Amino acid sequence: MGILRMRMNLEAAFKAVRKFLVQHVASRANSRRTLKKRHQGQARWKWSAETVVWFYTMSADTVTFDSVKAVILSAHEETTTEEKVNFYNSWAHSYEQDVAVLDYLAPGLAANMISTHVTGDRGAMSVLDVACGTGLAAKLMKNDGFGQFVGVDGSEAMLERARQSGLYLDLKQSLLGDQPLPFQMDSFDVVVISGALSTGQVPVTVVRHLCKCAKPGGYICMTTRSNHCNQEYKSTLELELRKMEDERLWSRVEVMEVEKWERAVLEQDDEEYIPGVVYLYQKLPINVD
Repeated sequence: MGILRMRMNLEAAFKAVRKFLVQHVASRANSRRTLKKRHQGQARWKWSAETVVWFYTMSADTVTFDSVKAVILSAHEETTTEEKVNFYNSWAHSYEQDVAVLDYLAPGLAANMISTHVTGDRGAMSVLDVACGTGLAAKLMKNDGFGQFVGVDGSEAMLERARQSGLYLDLKQSLLGDQPLPFQMDSFDVVVISGALSTGQVPVTVVRHLCKCAKPGGYICMTTRSNHCNQEYKSTLELELRKMEDERLWSRVEVMEVEKWERAVLEQDDEEYIPGVVYLYQKLPINVD
């Protein structure tokens, strides 16, 4: 009876916390409110993003749009690199089911664009999956005949999920930024990054490293959001893409604007879905056999 009573108390506590988070976290446009408390000079505490993730994934019946929305919003105030890595480490085990609830289409849109333009023996082509997460893009590209995947991500927990998929020949942990990617130049037939090019994620400068990793004639596919909070980043990104065209580093193959990218979680996004864009470039010079 004591164990049963304890379990009931825990379940009641989890329900109370979830209710609190939905009411006081998901409804706020500027992400979760940091909860602070001071006790006579003691260190402050707060609900971290990884704590929010933990409470929302205690049981399967919590996977609703409101619960996923709270998790997404909780990450927006995580500003340091360590905080962001901790967030993605804590999110890894429920990431795929959560983004499914969001109708997150970026990996599929990237895979479709690549399969539309990349011909030849896809099974023999080397693919670098940057910010690979749990491997969503690779899983979709596998269905289109690609099979030689190498992945890189900043979260070890995400990489472990990707490793369990059995799709990757190699996986490396590396924080994406101004430093070169941990791969040889001119090595990959296809380079893809879906989702990470956005405000608060990886800097725009990473696109030059993507281009360097591709073989001459190889393809580089990128995605970003087009909602209000990402407009400045998107403008900076597109300026860099055009600059690299002017430098004759690559040529544009296709740019596709998409109205329904994923379900909106911010109050300033007044539509049910936010828009996004997929870019495909081909590295120069293009070798013709």
